[in-house]
Amino acid sequence: MIILNFQHQAYSRALKIKHKISQPPLCFNNKGEKVLFQNLNSKRGKITAGVAKKDVNSLPIIYRFNYQKSPYSLQLFIDYHECAHH
Repeated sequence: MIILNFQHQAYSRALKIKHKISQPPLCFNNKGEKVLFQNLNSKRGKITAGVAKKDVNSLPIIYRFNYQKSPYSLQLFIDYHECAHH
């Protein structure tokens, strides 16, 4: 099991697969405000993540971290999940 996990990590790093970043879905909060999406990438970031927050103007926003590292289906799941937080 340990050998398989090590092999998977080695192949994953060697391939450095990049996925096309999906278009964000249309999202509105409970006040009817449109939720904005912003893509952020990090060379050191190892996972794809999303964060629902308010921006400096108190408008709803979702930050999309390292989406190029995950397939379309996971990107969409994270977008809808974070949209539900608003």
